[in-house]
Amino acid sequence: RTPGIVHVSPMASGPGFATRGDASKSIAIIGIDPGLYSRIVAIGDKLVGGEFRVQAGEAVLGRDLALDLGIGIGDRVRLVTAANEVITADTFTVTGIVDLGVRELNRRTVYVGLRTAQNLLSLPGGVSQLDLTVTDLFDAERISRLLAAKTGLTVESWMKTNEQLLAAINAQTVT
Repeated sequence: RTPGIVHVSPMASGPGFATRGDASKSIAIIGIDPGLYSRIVAIGDKLVGGEFRVQAGEAVLGRDLALDLGIGIGDRVRLVTAANEVITADTFTVTGIVDLGVRELNRRTVYVGLRTAQNLLSLPGGVSQLDLTVTDLFDAERISRLLAAKTGLTVESWMKTNEQLLAAINAQTVT
């Protein structure tokens, strides 16, 4: 309802491990509602294999993580978390592989459905963040301050979390 905000997407994210056979890798589990998330991030454009599908029992992996674990489309991967002193594990079928354009993200990212992540991370009904898009890219900082004042929550704009990028953009001149 805040003017300037176009889309909102909830996310439940947290740490875990992906295992296959003897291989184990530290991961970031990202639980999303794919319909809402795709309005924020053009995730379909980042697919390098399969489909971006995260129904129950399905996961989409970063490209380098899939390579490190020797996993392809249709293979199974076990995800393990330890949240609030509770160890949770489940096995998922890999439905897609994405290239997020950043090596570290490709090595650690596992997308699952929002409810699945809530269960894995012991966040029943909860989310760890809300991602937003705004009508004016350069109005993001003002909107983040407004939201923080209205809600009392921590709100970070892309401008604050990417200050070096913003400085580089502002330093550009067109002749």
